[in-house]
Amino acid sequence: MTTAQINVDSAGTLTAGTCTLQGKAIPVTPPATGSEIFSICVHGNTLDPAFTYQFSGPNPSDIAVAASSLATLFPNLIELDLTITSTTLPGVRTLFITTPNNDRAAASGVLEVQ
Repeated sequence: MTTAQINVDSAGTLTAGTCTLQGKAIPVTPPATGSEIFSICVHGNTLDPAFTYQFSGPNPSDIAVAASSLATLFPNLIELDLTITSTTLPGVRTLFITTPNNDRAAASGVLEVQ
């Protein structure tokens, strides 16, 4: 049970186990065909891979999200593996996080599908 308020204070790209935090929207480009997995890292207060992570957009279900912990790198650091397909619509996306208690946090403009 979450007792502290959840939040996101930073996000960035995740490449070869290295999290590079960014102060702007993380750009992702959909593949020409099929799907591709992009990994990002998200840090915030009391984040947990068991929470629900979903992106906004014209079709919120066009980005599948799988979460896992990166606490070995830094406490409260989460890896999000995003499945982006050739049909993923462009635009800036907000990340919504929901706990099992239905507490919610939003990280506005964290991702930009180009």
